[in-house]
Amino acid sequence: MDRTPLLERSILAHAQADPMKLQGLSTFEKRISQKNSFHIVFYELLKTGNQHTGHDISRNVMPFYGEKDRYLRKSAFTVFTHFNNQLVHIPEASPAPLDDPIHWTMLCLICPDFGLTEHNCRISESPSLRAQSLHYVANALSLVTSHWREFLQQLNRIVDNGNVLREPNRLQDILFDDNTFSISKRYFWAINLIHEIISLLDDNLEKWDLYKRASVVPFLERYAGEVDEDWQRKAYAAMVRNDKAASEACAELELIRDAFQETLKRITLMRDGLFNASSVMEARASTQLGENVKLLTFISIFFLPLGLCMAIWSINDSYSRRDLAIVTTLVAVATYFVTLNLNNIIFLLHKLYTPRRHALVEQMAEDPNWNTLGDRFKAYQRQQPGEHEPSEWIVMIFSLRNLLQTFINFVVQFFRSFAPVRREPAGV
Repeated sequence: MDRTPLLERSILAHAQADPMKLQGLSTFEKRISQKNSFHIVFYELLKTGNQHTGHDISRNVMPFYGEKDRYLRKSAFTVFTHFNNQLVHIPEASPAPLDDPIHWTMLCLICPDFGLTEHNCRISESPSLRAQSLHYVANALSLVTSHWREFLQQLNRIVDNGNVLREPNRLQDILFDDNTFSISKRYFWAINLIHEIISLLDDNLEKWDLYKRASVVPFLERYAGEVDEDWQRKAYAAMVRNDKAASEACAELELIRDAFQETLKRITLMRDGLFNASSVMEARASTQLGENVKLLTFISIFFLPLGLCMAIWSINDSYSRRDLAIVTTLVAVATYFVTLNLNNIIFLLHKLYTPRRHALVEQMAEDPNWNTLGDRFKAYQRQQPGEHEPSEWIVMIFSLRNLLQTFINFVVQFFRSFAPVRREPAGV
């Protein structure tokens, strides 16, 4: 078990704005943490001049994409309560305390410019620890909700294309990217950020649910009946009021999370539309480029026979122009015939080559020295990742090897036929 005090871990989690920093606790430590602490992480918008410089700017502060005067800060709100020295030595089998003392210490950690006013920070009517901690949590959830709402509005503003959709002539502004890929980078930034935001919102709602079950519901049930002290009645009234405020804030957080999910879907559709339109344009440009290359190739082929014959005729001036015209015509006709019927010629050659190739591959698979390559040729019906099809030249090499082997066998048999036959001497 990690012996790091819970107070130190809470401070570290707040400083790093990390919602997962309080994970990995024992079962008893989790009960203590859920009852006596509340830690949520959120994003807030900062204007130029409000961002804090120093060690935290690279960790928790980043520029808002496309906005020179705005920044994003990953912030946290943490409440930690302490009473009766319960965190100095935590016995593993000790039951979690259920008391609600009136003598306690509370540590409330907030980020700069969080928005807590004197009214938010005032002490509640009751000295109850649970009532006072819930008072801070409810006010913090309301402020966090406003920060999330402001951030959602700003995010929708940079990805909103309503004006473009009302002007069809400007649709290319969202369908096609520029040379710097600014639209693609903006969509990529927004999609990754919204994924993290949805995770943080889920964590906010989960933290409130755990805190409510551990630190609110048991004490509301306890104070709902007959109580002897006036401060307990005030504590119950304050907790009911703040529980309602916190629940309303969490209900709005759920709506904000749904809005972020809808924004994520919309941005994803726009990104897919951008990629599809870009793919169509690139395919069209490639087709045009291919047609241009084809045209230049035909022009080169058209003048190729004339250039070849003129180059040959320029070597010696004894050739007549009549012969030049005849040879040029014959070479040109042959060249143009092959060019215009290239696909048909390839089809015929392939039709002649394929049966012979299959026969050679079968022979290769049966040959002890070539069976490995033969099996690869036979099994290579579908290309597998990480594998490479053997070169077709190997088939030609194997064919030449067979011809050479046949020739060698013929020569050997030929010379053997002329070898003198040794006869055994007759017996005396």
